[in-house]
Amino acid sequence: MSNKLIKFVASCILTIGIGITIQANPVHANVLFGDWTNFRDSWMAYGINQKTVKAHNAYIWNLNHTKRIHNLNNYKNTTWYTMMAFTRTKSNKGPIYYKISNGTNITGVVYNKYLTKYYAEEPKTFQTDDQYLHYLKTAPSQKLARGVMRLFPNSHVSLKLSQIASDQYDSGNETLVNADYTDVQTTIYRNAFSVLEAWLTKKTATQRIANFEKYLNSIGYDQAKRASMSDYQLGLFIRDNVGIGRPSTQLPIEKTTDDAASVSYQVLLAKEK
Repeated sequence: MSNKLIKFVASCILTIGIGITIQANPVHANVLFGDWTNFRDSWMAYGINQKTVKAHNAYIWNLNHTKRIHNLNNYKNTTWYTMMAFTRTKSNKGPIYYKISNGTNITGVVYNKYLTKYYAEEPKTFQTDDQYLHYLKTAPSQKLARGVMRLFPNSHVSLKLSQIASDQYDSGNETLVNADYTDVQTTIYRNAFSVLEAWLTKKTATQRIANFEKYLNSIGYDQAKRASMSDYQLGLFIRDNVGIGRPSTQLPIEKTTDDAASVSYQVLLAKEK
């Protein structure tokens, strides 16, 4: 990529006013995948790689790759969005680097081995409630799910209802195709997507959960109401701009259909008959 082209693209980014400052002379990069634009719709979600990140070397560099600006050890629970993969050689040999952002106030360059790609698991791959609950509580990709669970502290997470939420519901279908459940809270289901969806809100998981709580309060599901719903089961399927199953590549590309970063925010509350 020529200096003129890089400078032109960088200036375009500044023009659209996304609030991210790019250095005057971006790093000389041979782009493998992605580009210099910052449209969040195409970003892929990553977290730090616990096996490779060490206190003395896990740095985020400025876009010139000349100055250390952050240490990943200070952001162990942060989701990082990768926009581009590149090398610094014309032959594509040598270390691969990512251009990353936390989606708010940090943008920089990082060695690709320091990050690992988030992914979601479909409910149908689990056998028991306990297995699925463990996944929701521990998977890095399930920050939003954990937030939703905290909003309904006494509603039992049901694998069966989560499978239904994943397989049978869509925005135009409010009928639960299962005779084992009643009193489906369709208002919550219909609006969960628009409140939690990442591309539209451009907010972190914590901010989106706060918005979801405000929405629930506005429609009569305040803290006391939610806490009283112990006779309801909770079905969840959250796919927050990630692929399904272990990725076939750690690079920010889609080698398979499952690698594609996609979204699904299914929150289903119902009573079992």
